Amino acid sequence: MKTSRQQRYRNHRHPSSKSKQVRLYVTSAILAFLLGIICLISFYAITTPEITQKDLEGSIETKIYDRNDKLITEMGGENREIAKAKEVPEMMKAAIISIEDQRFYSHWGIDPIRIAGAALSNIKSRAVAQGGSTITQQLVKLSKFSTNDSDKTIKRKIQEAILALKIEREYTKEEILTLYLNKVYLANNIYGVKTAADYYYNKPLKDLSLAQTAMIAGMPQAPNNYDPYQHPEESTKRRNLVLSQMLKMKFISQADYEKACKENIKDGLVSQHEHEQERKDLINDSFIQVLIDEVKEETGLDVYKDGLVIKTTMDQDLQEYLYNIVNSKDFINYSSDSLQNAVTILDTKSGGVKAILGGRRQKVLLGYNRATQLERSVGSTIKPLTSYGPAIEYLNYSTGHTVVDEPYKYSSGIPIHNWDKGYMGPLTIRDALSQSRNIPALKVFQDVGTDNIEAFLKKLDINLKNDGANGLVEANAITGEISPIKLAAAYRAFANQGNFQKPYTVKEIITREGQKIRPKHQDKPVLKSYTAYMITDMLKDVFKRGTASNINRPDIPQAGKTGTTNYTDEQATKLGILGTPNVPDSWFVGYTTKDVISVWTGYDSPFVKGHSLDYADQEISKEIYKYLMNFLTDEKIPDDWKKPHSVVKEAIAYGSQPLQLAGPYTPSHLIRTELFVRGHLPKTYSYLEPPEDPFKAPVGLAAEYDPESQKVTISWAGTGPKDMTYSIEINGQKQDLDQSTSVVVNNIKPGMVLHIKVTAKTKKEGSSSAELNYTVPEEKPDSKDKNDETTDKPSDSENKPDNNNDQQ
Repeated sequence: MKTSRQQRYRNHRHPSSKSKQVRLYVTSAILAFLLGIICLISFYAITTPEITQKDLEGSIETKIYDRNDKLITEMGGENREIAKAKEVPEMMKAAIISIEDQRFYSHWGIDPIRIAGAALSNIKSRAVAQGGSTITQQLVKLSKFSTNDSDKTIKRKIQEAILALKIEREYTKEEILTLYLNKVYLANNIYGVKTAADYYYNKPLKDLSLAQTAMIAGMPQAPNNYDPYQHPEESTKRRNLVLSQMLKMKFISQADYEKACKENIKDGLVSQHEHEQERKDLINDSFIQVLIDEVKEETGLDVYKDGLVIKTTMDQDLQEYLYNIVNSKDFINYSSDSLQNAVTILDTKSGGVKAILGGRRQKVLLGYNRATQLERSVGSTIKPLTSYGPAIEYLNYSTGHTVVDEPYKYSSGIPIHNWDKGYMGPLTIRDALSQSRNIPALKVFQDVGTDNIEAFLKKLDINLKNDGANGLVEANAITGEISPIKLAAAYRAFANQGNFQKPYTVKEIITREGQKIRPKHQDKPVLKSYTAYMITDMLKDVFKRGTASNINRPDIPQAGKTGTTNYTDEQATKLGILGTPNVPDSWFVGYTTKDVISVWTGYDSPFVKGHSLDYADQEISKEIYKYLMNFLTDEKIPDDWKKPHSVVKEAIAYGSQPLQLAGPYTPSHLIRTELFVRGHLPKTYSYLEPPEDPFKAPVGLAAEYDPESQKVTISWAGTGPKDMTYSIEINGQKQDLDQSTSVVVNNIKPGMVLHIKVTAKTKKEGSSSAELNYTVPEEKPDSKDKNDETTDKPSDSENKPDNNNDQQ
């Protein structure tokens, strides 16, 4: 027995090796599990993403303002107005804490009590019904992680907690709460309580009532479900729950609670929101496209991501007016909705883009912008850039320089024609430009040379390509591809005394950090002031008596140029328009000392039947310019240009080759006042001697009577040009003759007195008259002519010349 008891004692004191092994395995398993958990947490900690101040603040929309600091649009980011900590009322803080995180001020980023409570609730409901996230954890989730239920993994929860602890170490409670209040989504594309106060109640945060504050504070957990517009009943229940929690935490009194609960959820709610932004976005789209590219190129910033404030050069009223001109029926009768326009308006003095339009009937945003991307020939608007401007700049041409408009060919031997297929003979370059003659433009282009022309264009940021290759060809005297915005910029150099810079849209950028960036926009003198002034003076004639005279307003000092392109005969034949005036493109660019406007009209597919421009369509570019210029000058007429000291005016003898100044005897109809580069006047004068008067009175006026036939032959001699014609008057009866210098008068009886007057004339002038009083001799053998004697006055019918007789 003793042995048995001792054995049992020993067995009790010393368990079997099998039991030891079991305990060892269990302990090891637990340690391994814990180690695994630690390793997993460590791994998740190592792979936890960084969280930055920008992450916590969230993306905010870039705000874009016009030249008068009027908000144009907001884009990119989220519709969020950032509230500073001092802007958030204590009532809003109390409401959020009451419903979202009642131990916010006591925990250190995570709340074990809240987590345990949420876990117990989820176990009871056998679902993930509640979360244990603190406001800090929610801020992390909103800043760095997805809010989708499917993404609520263990890994994310651990990383969320790690980042929450980190934030609590680096930020104060007030900073964390403010960041959260700016971050939360509150339905209807609204982010942050400040934005929500404005959107729902059109109030600043400080002016919200208790009920309104509670409504907004109740939305973050399910914003769309608690939308007061779509779900007023659910919104009311949630608001009242917030109020009850505020009462429980003694943030409000029982009376406050009851009063707020009785308030209708729609009290003070903005009744409706205008949905005009889509139309405004279309109006401004072309400008915004240019701005986006400019910001990226100039600063590297991204308008979609960086939450900028951008102050621009846009004139919003002008931009909308331009949009209405081409998209409504109030201004222009378009023949087709497919007919397109591109327009650029620049400020002459600054170079900033005031308005821009990339097309009409636009339906998509950030689409094809014809104002910047169009690659179509500009027609004759190129002539000041490739012919006449360089000729003044490099060869010191005067505006009166003579060039002959006559049959002519390119160097290749191919004929060049004017738009009217006719010729006008010797012209000043002023008249050649205002009348848009092609042949004089080519001759001047050849005189200047391609090297000079390329240098001229380069200074205006123009690089012409022909068949995709760089380099000029002679056809560039009358045509070439330039975008509407670059064409406006080039003409601005003429309008602005030869100064140039690329068009721009941005005046100032303010970053989220408050840094102000002011891009440097500075004009550079690229053309001589005399070139700019003389070209401008010539282009004024386009309005006064040239191709834009039908839209001229004499009270506005303005200059401009029309331009059209042409189809080849082969193209016109395929389109069925051979022999018609139809063209593919119509341009107009005009300017004052205040504004520069370029306009293009045409179809995107000009080689499709029905897509050519007839005369009415070709006028649209000028009509758009006219409406815009009337709008721009409505309040004040711009000043005229001032002649620089480098330019002098002198009278010339029109058509003289080489050009001569008008002399003392130059005929008045040949005298023109033209502009010269100082120091480059002609050395000679025309008509220094009095010319022989081509309009002297006819000489040798005589009359001879034939008694037998009773006819008087009147003759004279002319002293004028070969094309001189005459008129004769006999006793008050007048008849125009050709170049004959004699006439026969019938039925003349002896004794009659003829009062004869002969005048020489041309189309423009007439001479003084040669006069003779002739008495027909009596029928007496010894009678003598008494040419100076007067007898009875014959009847008018007897004194008419015989039109049937030959006139020499």
